[in-house]
Formats: sequence, structure tokens, C-alpha cells
Amino acid sequence: MKRCLNIGCGDKPCISFPEFAWTNLDIIPRPLCQVVRDVRRGLPFQDGSFEFVYMDNVLEHFSSEDAVFLINEVDRVLVEGGEAEIIVPHAHSQGAFQDPTHRSFWVPRSVIYWCQGRSKYGGRFVGITAHLVEMSTEIFGNMDTEAFIRFKVQKLQCRGEQNA
Repeated sequence: MKRCLNIGCGDKPCISFPEFAWTNLDIIPRPLCQVVRDVRRGLPFQDGSFEFVYMDNVLEHFSSEDAVFLINEVDRVLVEGGEAEIIVPHAHSQGAFQDPTHRSFWVPRSVIYWCQGRSKYGGRFVGITAHLVEMSTEIFGNMDTEAFIRFKVQKLQCRGEQNA
């Protein structure tokens, strides 16, 4: 059974099926939310607890410093080879700025910083200890109103690679 974590589930928790065991986490108690937690205090799980982590319109609500911390926490709770899907508003769309609770802004190249060994300009220099390697990046929606970026990443050891 694949262990999956939905961070910031809101009112759309993921439901477990025989092949997927979902843990839904949010800062506000909600139906079907198993864990209530402010993730700025860290994820309350052991290292390597999940094969998959999902965050849909969550990361942008954190300051850059807290977002870096959360990216590192996602890496920590993923097993090696585990995957994450992270959806954020595209910084070039109005949707990124229309919500006054948005604190950080993202573009497709933001993902190159998520593996501390992949970019000589990022990663470890901004506090990222993660090893989240880009599998795919998709832009969807309307850039004139609301457009989003879907990052799919996998936890791998980067071993000092540099490609940016």
C-alpha cells in the first residue's frame, strides 16, 4: 500500500483506497483531516514515512524562508525514490497576487533550487538541504487571470550534480 500525504488538504481531503493510504493534514480541523498542524513547526512524521506527498495551492501561503523549510520537510518525510506533486500559482499570472495571503511567488525554474546539489546558484546557498529532482513541470490555466504550475519531483541523491 502506497503511503501518501496531502499537506493543506482544506475541504478536499484525499480518500484512501486499497492501493493508497492517505494522511490528510491541515492547520484547521476539518472532516476527514487526520492531522491538524501548523507545518511551520515541521511535519509530525518520521523520516521516510511516505512514498508520495501532495500540496495543492499551499506553498505560496508561506514566506520564502518558511517555504524553504517546508520543501526540506517534504524531502525529509519522503522515502528515497518517493515523489511529490506541488501546485502553485504562476508568478506571472494575476492569480499569484490576487490573494493577499500569498507570501511567496513561483516560476517554472524555481524547481532547480529544490535539489541542493543541482544548482551552483541555489539550493544549499538559500538553505535547501532537499534532494528533490524535477520529473516534470506543467503550466496550466490562463496567464491573464489564473495560471498554475504543477511541479512533479522525485527524491534522489543529487551527488553534487550541477546543470543550471
